[in-house]
Amino acid sequence: GIMNLKKVKKCLSGRGGQALVFLTVTAAGLLSLGALAIDVGYIYMVRYQLQIAADASALAGVRELVNDDQAAATVKAVQVASLNFAAGQALILDPAGVEFGKLDDQGNFYLDSNHPNTIKVTLDKTTTSQNGALTTFFAPLVGIDLVELSVHSIASLSDLDVVIVIDRSCSMDDDTPSRNCWWTPTDSC
Repeated sequence: GIMNLKKVKKCLSGRGGQALVFLTVTAAGLLSLGALAIDVGYIYMVRYQLQIAADASALAGVRELVNDDQAAATVKAVQVASLNFAAGQALILDPAGVEFGKLDDQGNFYLDSNHPNTIKVTLDKTTTSQNGALTTFFAPLVGIDLVELSVHSIASLSDLDVVIVIDRSCSMDDDTPSRNCWWTPTDSC
């Protein structure tokens, strides 16, 4: 027993600094991963906020296309975008980011200013946009100071044919006893 303890102590002597180095490297790695998780989560949250603003702007703008008024649709889209925030900042939609057109048979947007029924809103958070690029928290430590985001949303008007059918005969209602209906199968035409 005593010989084994002496061997263990002899093996461990002079290696106390290795644990400190290992702990330091491991802690630095874990902190880096934590910082990365915070920045990536923040980027996704801001992108989601931009998408909500673009969707709201497109929906507000397309309502003005009922009157075929592209100028009013652009104004409405810009106005609604300014009511939204991303990264704690009120958003600015560049009117050039509002496009008008139609959808093809596969649902793809194409530009067409002749009686458009579809609006496409592109909202940017880039270094060249009025919203500016997104500043990260910890990514500058690895050389990533800014992240550029861009989202778009498409809203379209479509014609719907609506038919309302009122079945007063109860012929479609298997649960109602025939005595409660105004017509029964024994009645003649």
